[in-house]
Amino acid sequence: MLRSLRPWGGVLALLLPLGTDGSGSSALANWKRKALTGGRYPEIQELKTGGGEGLLLLRRGSLPGEGEWTEGLCDPGNTACTMDRRVAGPLDLQWFGRPGPRRMADRHHRNAPPLFKAGRLFVPGDQVYFCVDPYNGAPLWEMELPGSRRLGVFLDCAHIAVDDRYFYVASQAKLHRFHVATGKEARPIPLPPFLGGKKVWEYISLPQGKILGTIAKEGAPFQEMSYEGEKPLWGDRMPLVVSDALFCMDRKGRLLWKFRRGLILNTTLTSGEGRVYFLESESLPASATKSPKMPLSVFRKGKCSLTALDLKTGRKAWRIPVDMSDFQILCYLEYGAGRLLLSGNHYIKGRLWYFFRALDPATGSLVWEQQENTGFRPNGEHGEQNRHPTIVGNWAYTWPFAYRMSDGKRREGWKFSRHGHGCGGVSASAFTLFWRGGNPWCWDIRPGGGPFPLNRVNRPGCWINMIPAGGMLLVPEASSGCTCGFPLQTSMAYVPRELKVFTDPEATR
Repeated sequence: MLRSLRPWGGVLALLLPLGTDGSGSSALANWKRKALTGGRYPEIQELKTGGGEGLLLLRRGSLPGEGEWTEGLCDPGNTACTMDRRVAGPLDLQWFGRPGPRRMADRHHRNAPPLFKAGRLFVPGDQVYFCVDPYNGAPLWEMELPGSRRLGVFLDCAHIAVDDRYFYVASQAKLHRFHVATGKEARPIPLPPFLGGKKVWEYISLPQGKILGTIAKEGAPFQEMSYEGEKPLWGDRMPLVVSDALFCMDRKGRLLWKFRRGLILNTTLTSGEGRVYFLESESLPASATKSPKMPLSVFRKGKCSLTALDLKTGRKAWRIPVDMSDFQILCYLEYGAGRLLLSGNHYIKGRLWYFFRALDPATGSLVWEQQENTGFRPNGEHGEQNRHPTIVGNWAYTWPFAYRMSDGKRREGWKFSRHGHGCGGVSASAFTLFWRGGNPWCWDIRPGGGPFPLNRVNRPGCWINMIPAGGMLLVPEASSGCTCGFPLQTSMAYVPRELKVFTDPEATR
C-alpha cells in the first residue's frame, strides 16, 4: 500500500470496524508499526489516528534524495544538473501520454526546458503551459498566454521559473504569475519603469527568495516559428540576445535595486554565493546596434568585463576585464562547486576548439583553464557550436571530456560520445547524464558505468527536455515537427528499477 502512494501528497486512509475490546484500533496500530519499521518509507507522515474510531491516515511526502529543476538551466547557477540521487541505473517506463506534439513549439527552434517543483511537472508548449502529475501523467491544468513564445533559448535565456507558490512566465513587459496548484493567474508584475521606450522582460531567475530580471529592447526574444525564423539558430554566425539593464525585486514585485552600465550577454547571467554574475560589453559597435540580437563578434569588439554584484544590495563586488579572443561564436557562464566556469569556442585551422576558464567567485581571479579540440569542422548543422557544460558535483562534463572543478584536472579515461547526431544539451542527475543521440541516451558516470540507450522509439528535442527530478526521469514531448523515422511522439516518464537513494561519492567528488 505504501509503495503505491504517489509522492508529494498521496494519502492512505484505513478504517477498521471496532470491536467491543477496541480491536480495530489495535490492529491498525500493529499494522502501522510493522509498515513503518526499518526506515524504508521515511517520507510517510501520519496525519491522524482515530481516538477509538479505528481510523489511520498516512500521507507520502517528498522522496529522500530527489532533485528539482526550477528554471531554465535547472538552477540559478545554470548547472543543468538536479543532483537527484534516486535516478540512476536501469529505468522502466512509468507512463506515457499528454501533452503530445500538437501544441508544442517546433523542435528545431529549441523551446525552454520543462520544470519540476514539489511534485508538479510544468511543460512549456507554444504559448500554452501544462501542469502534469509527474508520477502518473494526470493532467492537472493548462493555460494559454498569447505572445509568450520564447525560442532559441540557448542563445538567450529561458522565460519561465517556479517556486513553491507560483509558476512564472516573463512575456513582453510583464512577469505573469500562476498559482502552482490551480493555474489561476495572480496579479502580474510589470517591468520597473526606469528605462524609456518599448521594452520587454527577458531574464527570470529566483535566487535566495528574490526575483532577478533584465530589461531588453522590444524584439529581443526569438519568436518567429518558420523556416526563415529557424535559420539564425544554426551555424557559425548565430546572433545572441543582450539586455540593457538588470534589476532585483522581492517576491512581491517591489524593486530592491537596479543596474545599468554596458550591454549584458543573457547567456552568461548566473548566480551563486550571494552574488549575480554576467558578461557585459562597452563596445561602441555593440552599443550603436539598434537590434537586441547580435553575433558575439560584434559584442566582443572593444572592452568586455565580467561583473559581480551583491545580490542583496546590487553594489559592485568586483569587475574584471575579459580577453574575449577565445570566445568568438558562443559564450556561457555557470556557477557550481565553488567556481565560476566561463566557456566558449572558435576555430583553429579548420577545427572547432572549446575553451574553459574557472574563476574564483570571491575575486574573479583565474583558478585554472583548459582547452580541447572537438574535431568539428566549420558550419556544423547539429549544434556543434553550442555545447553547454553540465556541472555534476565537482565535475564539469564538457565536449568531449570532463574536468574537475576544483583544479581543472581531466577525468582519466573518460571521453563523451553522443551515440548519434543529437543537437541538444546534456542534463544530469547526481550519477547519470541524459541527452539526445539518435534516440534518448543515458550515461552512468559512476565507476564501472557507461552509456546505454533509454529507448529506440522516440526522439527528444533539440535542446533539453530530459529532466531527472522527483526521483524520476521526466521526458515531456519536444519532437514536434520532426520528420525523422521515429514512430512515437509523446510525453514519457521513467522510474528507476531500484527504488532507493543511491550513494557513490567517487562520482561527484
